[in-house]
Amino acid sequence: MGRVDREVQPPARAPRHLRALGCSLLIAGATCAALGPAAATTLRLLDLAGLSHTSSDIVLGRVETVQARWTPDHRTIITEVRVRVEDRVKGGGDAVLTLIEPGGEVDGVRVEVDAVPAFTVGERTVVFATRRAGDATAHVLGMAQGKFEVTVDAAGTPRVHRLAPGFAFSDAKTLKAVSANSSRALPTRGASPTLENFLGAVREAVGGGGR
Repeated sequence: MGRVDREVQPPARAPRHLRALGCSLLIAGATCAALGPAAATTLRLLDLAGLSHTSSDIVLGRVETVQARWTPDHRTIITEVRVRVEDRVKGGGDAVLTLIEPGGEVDGVRVEVDAVPAFTVGERTVVFATRRAGDATAHVLGMAQGKFEVTVDAAGTPRVHRLAPGFAFSDAKTLKAVSANSSRALPTRGASPTLENFLGAVREAVGGGGR
């Protein structure tokens, strides 16, 4: 569930802190529900075919901006992520994919939702996203399952990882999670698929209807 982390305040300000905690917890859960089943805390594990079939958009791009803000009713925080599209594997739309994710930090208040992917300005990423028909914004499919980081190894080869805790994988098609006790729980660049091979597998899955 969502939680709020805030620096401990003097006793006189404690009630304000408690009100912020209650509102943020309440609305964070509502935000997850609004984003659909894929955003629930209990996740249905998806392999590459499942991600490819279920997503409305699959892009390779670079994160341009990450901006947290209060919702209009000022009861919770959401984060808008803009990804400049380098390669669109699935879906149509603008040169920038806009994502809305629950949580973030504004005005010294931080709302965190388990398994929501983190984005950093400048990072290169492959995103599997979904949106309702007609929506200009999307959200990452399957929470942290649908976001993959792209890094470059010592030989200069781009490789694909899923760095969120608990979501490292050893097989690009099954995306089966690596055991936390495994020596491969933290992915090594040499063991991760190359970007070229990964995108090739994604295109194959998309072309085959995701199955």
